[in-house]
Amino acid sequence: CYDAANAPIDFNITSAMKFSSSPVKKTITFKFKDKSYSIQVLSDPGVIDFYKNYPQVDPEVYFNAAVAQSVKQSLDDALVPVVSGMSQEDAVNFLLAMVQNGFAYKTDPEQFGYEKFFFAEELFHYPAADCEDRSVLFSYLVRNLIGLKMVGLESPEHMFTAVHFTTDAFGDYLTYQGDSYIVADPTYINAPYGRTMPNISLMDARIIVINNKDHDAITIASALVIAEKAG
Repeated sequence: CYDAANAPIDFNITSAMKFSSSPVKKTITFKFKDKSYSIQVLSDPGVIDFYKNYPQVDPEVYFNAAVAQSVKQSLDDALVPVVSGMSQEDAVNFLLAMVQNGFAYKTDPEQFGYEKFFFAEELFHYPAADCEDRSVLFSYLVRNLIGLKMVGLESPEHMFTAVHFTTDAFGDYLTYQGDSYIVADPTYINAPYGRTMPNISLMDARIIVINNKDHDAITIASALVIAEKAG
């Protein structure tokens, strides 16, 4: 009865959300170069509740989603003063150390009894996170705090990321659209950028396209087209 209703549903989160005036504080602690850091992040309970009923969608949606205002602002306030004084290489490794060591690790079946892919702000609510969740948050941090381009990488057993440095950084890398992207794995504990987790092959990894321009989300359809061309 709705002949014109033939457009696909777009699940992308293209704008930062603010649902609650009473954010919840979480403290992330970690070490980098023998110095201890304590980062306080304010999460929005309303946004967390919204995502509890969100359908599981393609990885591109999570990687390209806008982050809730409270999380974005508190991350900017805590981290920009730190990374702005670092080289690209140190800043990437600093953010790797934060994500690798600031969150407990559990698989989705262990924590929920089913698969649940996190949006970036959900890591600041739940007790633990797995490789895809860490990859989403880390890619957001690198793109928005350092301004470097990223891709996600999905192998049969693991999800991780790669960074396009504009300096002479070295390490395990792949090429995408003419640019070199160096591996940065937020689940390979204490590994700096450039190191691929043992038994994980870059040759087997599917590139997850992240729309790095202006950090805006792209539609699922266009993401799949770009990914198919890249493959």
